[in-house]
Amino acid sequence: MSGHSKWNNIKRKKEGTDAAKAKIFARIGKEIVIAVRDGGGANPDSNSKLRDVIAKAKANNVPNDNITR
Repeated sequence: MSGHSKWNNIKRKKEGTDAAKAKIFARIGKEIVIAVRDGGGANPDSNSKLRDVIAKAKANNVPNDNITR
């Protein structure tokens, strides 16, 4: 048997996937801040760097709340 407790096994898998998602979300969040600072504003229509980072965030399933913050 690879561990007895079903919930303990689920918890371990979830910890791993949650940590990986958090790492991706944090990295993309930093990229958004840099794109706003360097690209010239928070409007994605006039800021092509920000538009590209937002597209990358959506491709990585980042929640809209994290993008707008």
